[in-house]
Amino acid sequence: MDDAQADQIISNAPDGWHVLAVAVPTRAFRIVADDANLKFRVEQLDSSRYKQAIFEWRTVSTHIGDFTFESYPPAIRDMLAKQVRLKEMIKLDDHNRKMAMIAAQETVT
Repeated sequence: MDDAQADQIISNAPDGWHVLAVAVPTRAFRIVADDANLKFRVEQLDSSRYKQAIFEWRTVSTHIGDFTFESYPPAIRDMLAKQVRLKEMIKLDDHNRKMAMIAAQETVT
């Protein structure tokens, strides 16, 4: 995937919405806002159909405020918390996989 394709995937938002933030260290998250900047959605990139070059965003949380950008800070905090949790899950999975490999080696010898 080149830069232009990545930019198109990240920047592609439904009509009436625009992308405000993106976080990509482990799995892509982004925040999109409606044109009035009252409703913010935290979305995660679903790359399960990567081989078919189909990338879709799924909403994982919605934040609505009464004033412009009121719910943007909670959306940022939520996105960052989800990213931290995902990193922790990946580390735990790696640890469990290593421990299983060690246990399997010990039973063989």
